[in-house]
Amino acid sequence: WCCYTTAIDQWTKMSDSIYFRQNSSIYVNLFVSSEVNWTDKNFVLRQLTAFPRESTTNFTINTSFNEVHMTINLRVPSWIVLNESWIEINHLRQKLDLIPSTYIQLPKLNWKPNDEIVYKMAMNIHFESINDNPQLVSILYGPIVLGGLTKQAKVLFNDVNLIRRIQRSSSEILLFETTSVDGTRIQFLPLYEIVNQTYTVYFPIQ
Repeated sequence: WCCYTTAIDQWTKMSDSIYFRQNSSIYVNLFVSSEVNWTDKNFVLRQLTAFPRESTTNFTINTSFNEVHMTINLRVPSWIVLNESWIEINHLRQKLDLIPSTYIQLPKLNWKPNDEIVYKMAMNIHFESINDNPQLVSILYGPIVLGGLTKQAKVLFNDVNLIRRIQRSSSEILLFETTSVDGTRIQFLPLYEIVNQTYTVYFPIQ
């Protein structure tokens, strides 16, 4: 999490893992504004999102046929907040059981041009402790590791509800803040947003 050089190797892999396909099924793995054109099936799936600055992603289907048969599977991340998440197809909320770390198969199989899917993946702030010390944690928002802008690791209260989100719109970067045990105010940004600033990603809690 704290090593940029290791992460650099992964950026080139992201584009080839957004979607997988098999037979007449397509799997959505990553939530990135993108488009997949399955020419053999005459099927285009376009994804538009500001994730992770917002927690929804929108899909639009396009085809030159009147209708095309396709099974669409959406990844259900391990970090999803189930009771605040949902899927809509053409503005109708679906009754689906979302199970973390699996895929959800959409019930609609025959798609027409301009059909729409909206996927709400609610996120929350949570701690993840290191393996050998449960009192030393990193802070995540959904899957996003947050870096605390501080020159030394401050002790935080063991209560994620004390970390406030202060980002006002999806056009702004994610921004959070809290007050440490000694009264210091600390702001948190996604690790990938931090440039030329002193930060830490590990905090003791009490």
